[in-house]
Amino acid sequence: MPLNARLYTALATPFTKEGALDKAAVERLAHYVVEQGSDGLVLMGSTGENPTLTNAEKREVVSVVKAALAGKAVELVVGCSTNNTAETVELVGQTAALGIDGVLVVCPYYNKPSQAGLFAHFDAIAASTDVPIMMYNVPSRTVVAASPETVARLAEKHHHIVGLKQSVPDMDACSHIRRLTPDTFKIWSGDDSLTLPMMALGAYGCVSVAGHLLGAPIKAMIDAAAADDFQTARQRHLACVDLFGELFFLPNPTVLKAVLGQLGVIGPTLRLPLVEPAAEDMARIKALTERVQTIQAEHQPTTLAS
Repeated sequence: MPLNARLYTALATPFTKEGALDKAAVERLAHYVVEQGSDGLVLMGSTGENPTLTNAEKREVVSVVKAALAGKAVELVVGCSTNNTAETVELVGQTAALGIDGVLVVCPYYNKPSQAGLFAHFDAIAASTDVPIMMYNVPSRTVVAASPETVARLAEKHHHIVGLKQSVPDMDACSHIRRLTPDTFKIWSGDDSLTLPMMALGAYGCVSVAGHLLGAPIKAMIDAAAADDFQTARQRHLACVDLFGELFFLPNPTVLKAVLGQLGVIGPTLRLPLVEPAAEDMARIKALTERVQTIQAEHQPTTLAS
């Protein structure tokens, strides 16, 4: 099965003040995000603080979210990213057994493989499973990225490599990926500020951080762009674009969790090596929270039908 959600939100992972997984808050956050318009969630991505979670905790998050959203038309994609190919193959197999819709697999970090190495990495993973795979280019975190040619070769060989989360500000790369891959291969922007420009080049949607807070206007922008109504899409984009960058003035998801804490949705606790905002950052976070509340008031959430 392909992955069809246009707005995936990369879900944050809530923790208690003591740093334990907060399962009640996971459920609450999943409902909060979906009610704003996300038709998919990505669990255990960068925003979900994947590196600080144990495999047992990751399974718990999947279980809690699946139960919370049972009966709702929401796709669940789970991050299965390591820089060890054999370990990633094992993790993908374990995750697929949980009954999710797809897996997100990042280019290996730290190792700095060549394009041949990247092809071999994804080739081995795809050969081990039939679960839909969303590749993930994010060189700001991994240094390397799969080239358009490498992406195209993988998409041609493995039809269950169904798309790519592209967190690369190079619009030429997006253009060439679209040029070299079939229309059935989907591109999701991995940067909220680039979703509209990428959709103008043929991208399908977004894996969003801001979707936690601004899901309704972002989904409206994506739907307008998908319908070739770029005037409306541009208006939606420009109404929110200043907030997209503000969510990253501290390492993600620091600001996001702080705003969600101000809104009373989840607590702001992070796991080391990330730390909560300093006192001098709180005025900026409170101003951001007020802007979010203003935009939310203008876009009443629409709960997805069961």
